[in-house]
Amino acid sequence: MKRLVDRAALLKPAKAARKQFEAHRGEKWLVDPAVPVLFFGNLAGYEASCPPIATVGLNPSHLEFPSPPEDPFMRFPNADTKDVTAYLSVLSSYFGHCPYRSWFASYEKALHGMGTTYYGEEKNTALHTDIGSVLPTNPTWSRLGDHIRKPLIREGAPLWRCLIECLQPDILLSSIAWQWMNDCLIELEPPGNWEVIHTFKKKKDGSPRSRPVETKVRRHALSTGNQILFAHVPAAQTPMGHLSNEQKRQAGRKILAHWQETMKGHCRCGTR
Repeated sequence: MKRLVDRAALLKPAKAARKQFEAHRGEKWLVDPAVPVLFFGNLAGYEASCPPIATVGLNPSHLEFPSPPEDPFMRFPNADTKDVTAYLSVLSSYFGHCPYRSWFASYEKALHGMGTTYYGEEKNTALHTDIGSVLPTNPTWSRLGDHIRKPLIREGAPLWRCLIECLQPDILLSSIAWQWMNDCLIELEPPGNWEVIHTFKKKKDGSPRSRPVETKVRRHALSTGNQILFAHVPAAQTPMGHLSNEQKRQAGRKILAHWQETMKGHCRCGTR
């Protein structure tokens, strides 16, 4: 089985993440003590998964690093190490150290529909990445002014693209505002057109929605030539927050089915 993750290349974005954190140390909005979070999830489980799937958010929550007297690094034990390899190992063990389950639960339902999970309890294991910034902020991303967010995303989006080139996912699942999708994805070329693969016209109780919720997909090519399927579902306060739990699972099933029908034979996973 070929390795999906270029572990040596992963050192580069890991070092860049630490450099970004140090460059902003002292800013009022930066959570400190903390560390940049390049990704969340088990790399070994992800490598063994078919298809390898990563979810996409905007930036790490300040709740990942509790304020004293609690241990700020309770979710990332010893992540402040200067040893980059050890830092990556800590990130890889995140879902085994009291993770911030309430936020990840929304994506987890969709992942179940795709036959995977963050927690390694099934055959496949997913990772989580942040497209806007690896830096935890307080206030949250939506409450930061544009004068802070725009510079952060100019640093964060190229770093995220570098990470994705290392991780080589087959499917990316996002539930963020369209403005950030447009800002961040422009360099993942050549893109295909967005295609609606499913529309949720009804709410959980069966009543009609005033605004249907669409599940969209499009293809992107990585520098390796590997094509990835990027899927998007609108967000609310939480990822896919407009949908019920069963609808999230259904969205996951639709995305996986589309990948199986259109892309499986053209990816690394499809050749195993």
